[in-house]
Amino acid sequence: VLGWDHTTRLEHWQMANPAFLVEGQMEQRILQRLCPGQPIRLIGVNGDHVKLEAICDRLETQIRLLGNRNHPIFVVFDREKREASALEISELVADILRHRGFAGDDIRVFVADREIEDWMLIDAEGICQHFNIPYPKIPLKGKGGLAKLIEGHIRYHETSVGVEIFSIVSKEKLRDGCTSFRALYESAAEIGRAGIVTGK
Repeated sequence: VLGWDHTTRLEHWQMANPAFLVEGQMEQRILQRLCPGQPIRLIGVNGDHVKLEAICDRLETQIRLLGNRNHPIFVVFDREKREASALEISELVADILRHRGFAGDDIRVFVADREIEDWMLIDAEGICQHFNIPYPKIPLKGKGGLAKLIEGHIRYHETSVGVEIFSIVSKEKLRDGCTSFRALYESAAEIGRAGIVTGK
């Protein structure tokens, strides 16, 4: 979290007009469902070998284009195969942005560990019930694991099936089962916008 002053929490709640900078089209479509009318922009870069400074270059451009009209700004991207933890990455990105002149802005950085599909798989039970499929015998991970779980029942496409699955999984289970999702959940609730992640 960057530039968040807990003494002004009520003021931020009253003035909350969030914008979102996200990694991919799936995240963008999820948020378009949950937060219609709010700015949702693609970061446009990520991957195992993409340096955090390069991600911050794109974030800096997008933040400046928003023109100080939206608070807070939520940043969401995948950890991928980086060695640093999701929390360490979010703190590093926040620190880079702070040193680039955004110390006074309410910019909140969240990193899915390791992919957004890992968040969804925390509620594998809910996914299995939704598609009427058997519960997996072994833990599944990531995009490949989610595709394998529903294989033979429906083909996995991030921007259609992925968006549908995110809409039906229990956000409370995700919150309780994953530190990186819990940070996003609690931050959204903090400004009175829990619907950002719950859809309620």
